[in-house]
Amino acid sequence: MDAKTPPVELPVARESLNSKLYICPNETHPITRAVHLSRLAAYYPKCGTCPLRTDAGQLPRHTASQMESAQRRVQRPSLVTTESLRGTYLNEVTRTQSREIAAALAALLWQDAPLVATLRADQLVGRARPLVVVGHDERTSSPDIVTGAVSALRRMGCNVIDIGVAVRPTFWFAVNHLSAAAGLFVSGSGCDPSWTGFDFCGRGGTPWSDCSVLENRLRRIESQLDQPISRATRRAGNIRLFNTFVPYEAGLWKHFHALRPLNVVVGTSQGITIELLQRLFGKLPCRLHACRFPLRKRDPSNAEDRDVATVADEVLRRSAHFGFVIDDDGQRCSLIDDNGQLVDAGGLFKIVVDALLADEPTVTVAVHDRIDFPSSRPLNRDDEPSRGTSIVGRLQQRANVRFVETGPTFSEMQRTMTAHEAQTGVSQAGFVWLKDSMVTCDAILTLAKVLQSASLSDQPISMRCRH
Repeated sequence: MDAKTPPVELPVARESLNSKLYICPNETHPITRAVHLSRLAAYYPKCGTCPLRTDAGQLPRHTASQMESAQRRVQRPSLVTTESLRGTYLNEVTRTQSREIAAALAALLWQDAPLVATLRADQLVGRARPLVVVGHDERTSSPDIVTGAVSALRRMGCNVIDIGVAVRPTFWFAVNHLSAAAGLFVSGSGCDPSWTGFDFCGRGGTPWSDCSVLENRLRRIESQLDQPISRATRRAGNIRLFNTFVPYEAGLWKHFHALRPLNVVVGTSQGITIELLQRLFGKLPCRLHACRFPLRKRDPSNAEDRDVATVADEVLRRSAHFGFVIDDDGQRCSLIDDNGQLVDAGGLFKIVVDALLADEPTVTVAVHDRIDFPSSRPLNRDDEPSRGTSIVGRLQQRANVRFVETGPTFSEMQRTMTAHEAQTGVSQAGFVWLKDSMVTCDAILTLAKVLQSASLSDQPISMRCRH
């Protein structure tokens, strides 16, 4: 083709040899009619602006009638949530888009990279090559998305450390342990199995949250997607693997000691969490009964959730001292008492504070200013009013417990606990924070505090969370 010949623009659809060619908006390659219909049935986002969306073919009538409203729902203006970027796999988040998001992250890191001296005679100063920790969860879509992100980070000149499969607390730990400039974690935690997305954190494992009070890096990353991104260097970054579970597990051992024989049921959908707990409990007098859940969106604070009910049934069947549910992010958790009843977030938090007071003369607690702990079940007439908001009120009356207010996001909680040297914190959604080698929200650390509290006396959990 002559270089002066203008490019041919493909129409959205055209007739050719008595067959219609389907070309999605902003795409150049045609798709088959079968793919067109499958995208319509799956509410593919681009179908919302396509003039061929009315060509529903043999799709069921109820599916065709719901497509317009469903397509409006999936046409979200932004992928940014409170703590991350989330979207449906392939419909909203693809490997190509993961490259763009990772490139936007790299561009921000290069802007903030410190100046360093170089050995080149014609360039006395330069910028330090950013180091980025990358990991992903156990979802089947995660390896595809993380592959695109790693390739883009290296192309943008960042050095990459791949920690492989992990959960969010381990990912934060790796970023802090390796002194990385930032971390990118591919995960769909908190969403249905068909979703995926990205969690980000900065130096020290500080999470990036959607917060108007702080510098909002999540929005900055998204805004970069609509702008051309230039490479700071033409030399690609390197990549190496790192098993973060070795130092992470070594740091946990100090929390699992001086425990009396306890019978514990733990349920989670993460295989790596079960394997880690089996290694920890293998050297303890405690007995672990693990329940592996299917990957799905769950509500650990709801007693009617089927996974919570499964653990409650196992507690009763095995006469366990308590049960523990860990969500797929490795952070949010819930406690089941010895009667198979779900303990509300306030009761779990009280047990954690009791464990801390056994080792510390005073405890500083960070709490969101509008926090409210709803009761997990109606109170009986003979029960003391110790569930709900009265738990926080009772702790506030203790002379050795000091409360500081914080915001609702992860980044605000971590900054508040660091600034006030708080030992623990709790949020409305039931996330329990603890100060270890860093300020973190880790369900395994929470479990360790429950084990310590249960070992302080023979009083059952059902009584300890009430009094």
